[in-house]
Amino acid sequence: MMRRRERVNRPLVRRLLSFERTDRAVHIARSPTGQESDRARRQTLAYLLHQLLTESAMRWPDKEAVRFDGQALTYAQLDRVTNQLAREFPSKGVCRGDRVGIYVHKSLASVISVFGILKAGGV
Repeated sequence: MMRRRERVNRPLVRRLLSFERTDRAVHIARSPTGQESDRARRQTLAYLLHQLLTESAMRWPDKEAVRFDGQALTYAQLDRVTNQLAREFPSKGVCRGDRVGIYVHKSLASVISVFGILKAGGV
């Protein structure tokens, strides 16, 4: 049986690939001198889940990011702890694109684990 050829939206694919190469939004506001404005610098395109955490930690460091069983972490705390965990993975042999399993009960540790794995490049 012959498969029907799928149509690919090439402009959309090119746009998505260009987002992978840069973390800046498409339209960057520039000052009259040609320099990026502070607002444009802060408006980075976060396209991966862990980048949203990092962006949120910069915007709202003292806001509560996650709460479980009476314990809470702010965005800054969660970002710092997940960065520490992500730095440990290469020494354990985890490379970019490796699958990493998590075996913990629902807790703050499970949230930290997921973001740490993503920041290390694991899936």
